[in-house]
Amino acid sequence: LVDVIKHRRSVIHQEARLNFKVGDDVFFTGRKDKPMFGTVKKIAVKYIHVNTDEGTTWRVPAADLSKPQPIE
Repeated sequence: LVDVIKHRRSVIHQEARLNFKVGDDVFFTGRKDKPMFGTVKKIAVKYIHVNTDEGTTWRVPAADLSKPQPIE
């Protein structure tokens, strides 16, 4: 059962990774539920490297990233 869960989680991250490309603006929740905004720097096998607006680089699982919604 554990192997099935790990495999499914891996598939979810792989599918989510296809939604992003280098240069995209992204949003994710950082430590202590702090909202973080940044730009995709690199797409690796399991993680996406994001340069944040604060000047730091984070390795974030693809499934945890989302694209910011435009303000209407």
